[in-house]
Amino acid sequence: HQRKQDHQQVQDGHQEGTPRPVGGGRPAQAGHTRGQKVRELNRNADFRMAVSYGMDRQRLGDSLVKGPFTVPYPGGLYAGTSFYDKDSTVFYPHSVESAKAHLEKAGLVDTDGNGFVNYPDGEDVSVVLLHQVDYSTDANLAEGIVAMMADIGLQVTLNSLPAKDYDNARDTGKYDWAIYRNQTELITAV
Repeated sequence: HQRKQDHQQVQDGHQEGTPRPVGGGRPAQAGHTRGQKVRELNRNADFRMAVSYGMDRQRLGDSLVKGPFTVPYPGGLYAGTSFYDKDSTVFYPHSVESAKAHLEKAGLVDTDGNGFVNYPDGEDVSVVLLHQVDYSTDANLAEGIVAMMADIGLQVTLNSLPAKDYDNARDTGKYDWAIYRNQTELITAV
């Protein structure tokens, strides 16, 4: 798509009437590595909303255990802790249409027709999801996320590692996204 040059620029340099570029209002610069581009996307509110809308949390829960044992929850901190703030937690229900609309607002559209969105420079957006192979539940969640993100046009590939290698990759920041289970210190205030 071509941006209209006759629109007046708003305060952050974004031109009104055009999709907001990736990277918190700044276009991804030439020469950025794939990892840097994804880090910028992860900071983009529209991209994060797209991912949240694209996640069918009930379906993920049902893939792990059948029955009424899971409740979709988008927050990072458990509701029973003193750290939890209900007013700071927003739930975006599963909606492929809303997810695609937010990807477009983030400036990500499928320009080459392969089913996956592209950066403005034409490169496919590709996210690497880190998970442990030691837990079959993590593998199930990871595979479900790959499928759900494909439904909205995001290409996600798995980096499946045993616990020690997973910890090393996580601790050195060698991932875009990771499946991580909250530890007990986030469940009970210490």
